Amino acid sequence: MIRSRPVLAVFPGLMIAGAGLFAALPASSHTTGAPPLVEERQAAMEDMKDAMKVLGPMVKGEAPFDAAQAAEAAAVIHGVSTRIPDFYPTDSTYYEPGHALPAVWEESDAFRDEAAEALEAAAALREAVDGAGAAAAIAPAVKEVAETCRACHDDFKKDED
Repeated sequence: MIRSRPVLAVFPGLMIAGAGLFAALPASSHTTGAPPLVEERQAAMEDMKDAMKVLGPMVKGEAPFDAAQAAEAAAVIHGVSTRIPDFYPTDSTYYEPGHALPAVWEESDAFRDEAAEALEAAAALREAVDGAGAAAAIAPAVKEVAETCRACHDDFKKDED
């Protein structure tokens, strides 16, 4: 004979299991209230920003050139750049709370053109870093990436307070 347990006897175990699952989620997924795509996009953009913080000091002569670090940073920038259009689907409305202006969706063709320019600059950076022996060899490509990022942010990103 199978013995059934009253629902209330099982409830505490379910509560503990549910709390464990909730705690296992990344902190940002239950604290910002932003849709997952916005959180993913913001994390990727932070990764790109961090990669530029590696390259910038190298090309300015503030840090020694490290080919391995430069290659890793260029790979991150290129990887994120390939995903930019996917982070802003045209079949959606703009997401809050995000840093993107509604112009991303209202002027989708212009935004996608700028994203394509960013990808082109990232690909050129990756190529420049491959086999580079000095920061001077990658400086023009780093500058181009920075300029494409700045242009897109000027047109499509909210000003930060």
